[in-house]
Amino acid sequence: MNYKFKIKMVGGVKTEFDFLRYGQTLKSLPDGDYELIIRKAIKWDTDKMRKFFYGPVLKFIQEQFKILGSVFGKDEIKLYLKNAFGPTKIVFGRNMPMSTAEYDFDTYKKFLVDINDWCIECFKCELPSEDEVE
Repeated sequence: MNYKFKIKMVGGVKTEFDFLRYGQTLKSLPDGDYELIIRKAIKWDTDKMRKFFYGPVLKFIQEQFKILGSVFGKDEIKLYLKNAFGPTKIVFGRNMPMSTAEYDFDTYKKFLVDINDWCIECFKCELPSEDEVE
């Protein structure tokens, strides 16, 4: 399970942070080793998220699989990710992955965050920087 805490920095000083929720979360965790990751907040529109997914994300995951000795095409990876992390809809009585063209902002954001969390778990690294998207 991953937990996210928004923080706002101004001039190197923290101006907004929910210490109460952070403390409650820490108290609820079982014993073990954890990591705290701080990154720049992502503020995108769905078009930029789509370009990120179809470009750097698929390429990155394809390269990570190659490092592990498995070769998959981008279409195979896309289908896997949509099945594993994307929303579904009922078509002729069957669950089918939704087209990414149908994702709204929140759906796309959750989709990419879930893929990033999976990459951290499986490949021990995050997705590439969103700066790689034009």
